[in-house]
Amino acid sequence: MAEPKVLGGLCLQIEATIVALTANAMVGDQKRCLSVGMDDYLSKPLKRENLVKMLNRWIGPESGNNPNFRKKTA
Repeated sequence: MAEPKVLGGLCLQIEATIVALTANAMVGDQKRCLSVGMDDYLSKPLKRENLVKMLNRWIGPESGNNPNFRKKTA
């Protein structure tokens, strides 16, 4: 988790999901990426079905299943 930032006396904390996308998937790459703080992992060649599964895991098919995802309001 990122360190909070202090701005004008207010403490701001921004969370972002970090996904590793590797060009050369080697044995152990996923474990290494996750151990250094990545949230998820995909390898090339990127398959649409794997990308969709990963996105659904983090933001859900309706983009409302993840409490860290905020919809824009008009």
